Amino acid sequence: MIKKIIISLVILSFALAGALIVSAQTTGTDIVATPTASIDIACMKTAVEAREDAVKAAFDKFSSSISLALQTRKSELSTAWTITDKTQRRNAIKTAWKNFTKSKKDATKIFRTEKLAAWKQFKTSRKACGSGPTGESSGQDISI
Repeated sequence: MIKKIIISLVILSFALAGALIVSAQTTGTDIVATPTASIDIACMKTAVEAREDAVKAAFDKFSSSISLALQTRKSELSTAWTITDKTQRRNAIKTAWKNFTKSKKDATKIFRTEKLAAWKQFKTSRKACGSGPTGESSGQDISI
């Protein structure tokens, strides 16, 4: 008897929780909506486009930097393998990889800095447009 009551209460709680969720979804309320009454949609569109263009430009710059680093590494390693002295060759190979690692780290640092700047500018712009958080995550973008 007690088991039936407990099971009934658990089922009732799940039913009520589900009803509340459905109710919240059908009301059209946005959890990240800003209390500001008016959002300048055209302004937000411009802010998003500027952010996306800046992120793409940062990625293009990063891609070019990595491509150049790979080409330089190839050239340095190719030259290293023409050296007949074992010690000098080993040092040249080590230097080629060291240079590549530094170039890669530098390019990554610049890329992250530029992406963060694009998102920071977007946050400033979106506030000027009358918008609060948009639900977009800079974390996903930054993890590229």
